[in-house]
Amino acid sequence: MEDLMFTSLKKEELSTIIEHSIRKVLAENPPSNFETNPTDLLNIEEASSLLNLAKATVYALSSSGRIPVFKKSKRLYFSRSQLLNWVKAGYPGR
Repeated sequence: MEDLMFTSLKKEELSTIIEHSIRKVLAENPPSNFETNPTDLLNIEEASSLLNLAKATVYALSSSGRIPVFKKSKRLYFSRSQLLNWVKAGYPGR
């Protein structure tokens, strides 16, 4: 069994440790290649057109986490390849 260590950390210290760990993991494993292939990015209008779904439907699917989406600030972006894979998989989560 591993050695256990108990310590008391302040909320701010724990938050800093977690944030640092998450940043390290994300730096080592980028969440997607949106930055490396910008032509793959679609906005909400393009995504709804590609999927032949109403924008309201795409918004609902994205807010419930049932469609692959990337949120930057208040804007939603979609990867064309991820959306096509999602369709090929039969709309999982829909």
